Amino acid sequence: MTKPYRLYLRSRSIAQLQSFPAHVLFDIDVKGGLNIKAQYPEETFAVFVKSPTLKVLEKRLRDRATESEDKIQQRLDKSASEFKFSKDFDIILINDDLEKAKGEVVRLVKKFLSS
Repeated sequence: MTKPYRLYLRSRSIAQLQSFPAHVLFDIDVKGGLNIKAQYPEETFAVFVKSPTLKVLEKRLRDRATESEDKIQQRLDKSASEFKFSKDFDIILINDDLEKAKGEVVRLVKKFLSS
């Protein structure tokens, strides 16, 4: 596996990646993901990753103890509102076990790239 790059791009820079000598994996919010999917529908495989429930997400956030109460509430509200867009993604991946979810993403991406 090649060394990953970390690139920080604005949406207008995405087109420049077509000449990039590798496949690109984005970790972005729902709005950004859907914008890229709309611009490049055949070249994009969009995965909506979600926790099993909002209660599970809340527990994970609280157990990390890295965010304020306001920030936790913002994350929960955002997650609830973003879920309505999950139907616009190619697949919904339930992250009920991190290692299992990572393995599933690898499997799905390999399948997409070989098709």
